[in-house]
Amino acid sequence: MNRVEIFVRHAAELDAFGYFQYIRENNPEAALRFLEAIDRTVENLALQPLKGRLRKFRGKDLKNIRSWRVDDFENYLIFYRFAGMRLEILRKARRDGFSAGVAAGINFNSVGTRTVSPQADA
Repeated sequence: MNRVEIFVRHAAELDAFGYFQYIRENNPEAALRFLEAIDRTVENLALQPLKGRLRKFRGKDLKNIRSWRVDDFENYLIFYRFAGMRLEILRKARRDGFSAGVAAGINFNSVGTRTVSPQADA
């Protein structure tokens, strides 16, 4: 069984934490569900990484970036890149452009990793 390795950029973690804080101000329970939904969505992307919409950005380093909505939080998107057996989570963003990560300060050099094994086909 092939394993998909998930790399989460520090900027994506900052985005998630910023949105968590933003949601928590009005609804602490929804904020916890938001974090769980992000994890569930990333796990599902590891199983079907090409399901996201391919985006077009200017810049050589911005090729092959896809986006997918966070499960049950459709106003939030996950931007990612998939190459080989590596899923790289780049950013999390709201569709209206509000960026909690930018407000928190961004460092694109730090990356966290984990691995996910796809489920066997039934």
